[in-house]
Amino acid sequence: MAWFHGESDAANREWDTCALNQLWAGDITYLRIWEAWLHLVTLVDAHSWRVTGWAIDEQLHTDLVEQALQMAVTLRGSLSGQVVFHTDWGTQYASAQVTAFAASNGIPRSMGRTGVCWDNATAESFSRL
Repeated sequence: MAWFHGESDAANREWDTCALNQLWAGDITYLRIWEAWLHLVTLVDAHSWRVTGWAIDEQLHTDLVEQALQMAVTLRGSLSGQVVFHTDWGTQYASAQVTAFAASNGIPRSMGRTGVCWDNATAESFSRL
């Protein structure tokens, strides 16, 4: 896919680098609230398991991922070239919008292999807590 530049799986399942803000893992989960669903996007620091950014809405759209990433950037300050943003190949994460936002903030992308749940295990595990 021409719009995605950089290594496709820079994390290579090496989640904890023993330092903060080296790898943020992203995931989307669904929360049932009475008769409705909410969509929660989280970015988790792979070392501390601390949520570095999040966004929630009734509608799942690409802006949610950008909002969560913007929150992480705002709260953590300038991390250009230091932190890698790892996700699965979900439509929202693979979008040109999120790719451009990450690039404009100097955040390299990493995406696991399609259909291999272990390639985003950190984020998936956090969402299931």
